Amino acid sequence: MRPRLLFFAIVFASSLVFSSWSEAQQIQQVIRGMQNRWNNIRDASAVIEIQTWNKDEGEKVNVFYGQIFYLAPLKVRLEYSPAPESATEPYLYPMGKNKYIYIHDGKQLFRYSASQDKWFSQLGDDPVINMVNQIADINNFNVDRFMSIYQVADVRSERLFGKIPTYLLRAEPKSRSGQHPRQLLWIHQRTYLPVEAVMAREQNEVSCFFHDVDQNPGLSEEIFSME
Repeated sequence: MRPRLLFFAIVFASSLVFSSWSEAQQIQQVIRGMQNRWNNIRDASAVIEIQTWNKDEGEKVNVFYGQIFYLAPLKVRLEYSPAPESATEPYLYPMGKNKYIYIHDGKQLFRYSASQDKWFSQLGDDPVINMVNQIADINNFNVDRFMSIYQVADVRSERLFGKIPTYLLRAEPKSRSGQHPRQLLWIHQRTYLPVEAVMAREQNEVSCFFHDVDQNPGLSEEIFSME
């Protein structure tokens, strides 16, 4: 487990500068690279590690491990469960009713209730709900849409965990309505796939680490069915 507590605020505080012309070019290069990559992905899966931090809970960081499935252009399935205290590697633990399942059909998010054996439309300001909705935006990455929502303040090269070559993008939502979180995105320099995404709102912060990404595995449509 790799706690990201307050990391978002530290990075933003150390990067409050305007992008130069060359930096603006690099931003466009990275964003175009991401879109080109996603244009060639029909479906994908990955092991995901989620960390949530609520400012009202002080130092407490909740950690979840699971799997995420993507079907172009918009469908996402996320299933996860709380990570045991002894866990050191991301894994989907079979914890029965404590296992959470979400499906995003491209327009709306749905949650499965094992106790009631049915799907519910999921609304609200829960940090995980916001995270799932935001992942749907990341997976269906569109340059024009992204740039209409966000101002990418800067981009820089960074070796994530000291070994993974990434581009680190810092993005601020143009609207102050609170609908979209502030973002840090670590994008792999070779594949242009997301390695980590940190989404920060006033009261909470969510970090997502993507492991073992499998591109175009030929996923079944049934994975995204609520029947």
